[in-house]
Amino acid sequence: MRSDIHLDPDINYENYPVPSDLINAARDDLIEKISIRETGYVNKSNYYTGKYNSAGAKVISVIREWYVDQVKYQIREKFSEGK
Repeated sequence: MRSDIHLDPDINYENYPVPSDLINAARDDLIEKISIRETGYVNKSNYYTGKYNSAGAKVISVIREWYVDQVKYQIREKFSEGK
């Protein structure tokens, strides 16, 4: 992933004094930013044009898609623990 994702600077303890609200806002902001860029991260069009270019291309495409889904899942899991 080439472009970094940074948390919105407005998500801080001053704007979200309740810790659980701060964590939820951070989680939602990160998920939203990843979702916006998901097509670029997965980049399926490089590997699939009606059919996969090769078996290797299919593996790369599926792994990229899995990885992005896994990152979002881990953010949801880790930021939601302790509720």
